Amino acid sequence: MKRFILSLFCLITSFIYAQTVAPVTFRLDLNDVIGNIPNSNSAQVFVQTNVANWVDIPMQDVGGNGIWKKNINISHPAGQNIDVFYRFKITSFGTNGLPYILWEGGNADTTCIFDPNTQG
Repeated sequence: MKRFILSLFCLITSFIYAQTVAPVTFRLDLNDVIGNIPNSNSAQVFVQTNVANWVDIPMQDVGGNGIWKKNINISHPAGQNIDVFYRFKITSFGTNGLPYILWEGGNADTTCIFDPNTQG
């Protein structure tokens, strides 16, 4: 009887905490701003999200076309929507040798950032 109750508890618990995995692709087109980044040939591009505790997740320019991409699998409770917040970060070294960091929406050139009111 104890095994039955334990098995039933484990079965119910697995249904309560069922997770769904959703693949998400992040893309960043740097073609318009890459000329403004010092030492752009050695720049690194990252995406940070709240579902990954805001750590730097490296992106890649796979095709060499200036469009950086990263696929991330995001798990969430089955049957529920979640909010995914993100930001892009570009790092390099300035001509003075000091670290250069460009954040999405930062105080540098943000022409790679779209005005959501102009998007369809």
